[in-house]
Amino acid sequence: MEFGGPKRDLTDVNIAGAYLVDEKFKDVVDELEPDTHQFFPVELFWSDGSSAGQRYWFFPCNRLDTVDEERTTKKRRGKLWHPGRDFENDGQFVFNRSQINGHHIWIDRFMVGIIGILMSNQMHDALLAEGVTGMGFNKFEETG
Repeated sequence: MEFGGPKRDLTDVNIAGAYLVDEKFKDVVDELEPDTHQFFPVELFWSDGSSAGQRYWFFPCNRLDTVDEERTTKKRRGKLWHPGRDFENDGQFVFNRSQINGHHIWIDRFMVGIIGILMSNQMHDALLAEGVTGMGFNKFEETG
């Protein structure tokens, strides 16, 4: 895959149509949830043809229903959570720990491109402990 822009040090996690991650990220995820998620190797090249290194397309394979519908104040349309005009200010999500059921990284199956990958506090802490770069984090309230 050709990686555009000037040559530079890449972060451990990049979004390039999908999640593009390095070995460090992969190792943390595989440690907490072995044999669960898909990682497809990709060789990166700069526009001049020189190598930019190897990464993986990361596809989280846990699709869970994790929103606590009774305590969440976000608006929804039908069964899906959609981004709306004022989505950032129309309430907040609350997630249900028992629905997460010990998983560490997942996509909520009723969210349409709103938040992206969700993760447990344990996954968050493990990624930070390994110094994984290129990710932003938001903390959400949890119940039960």
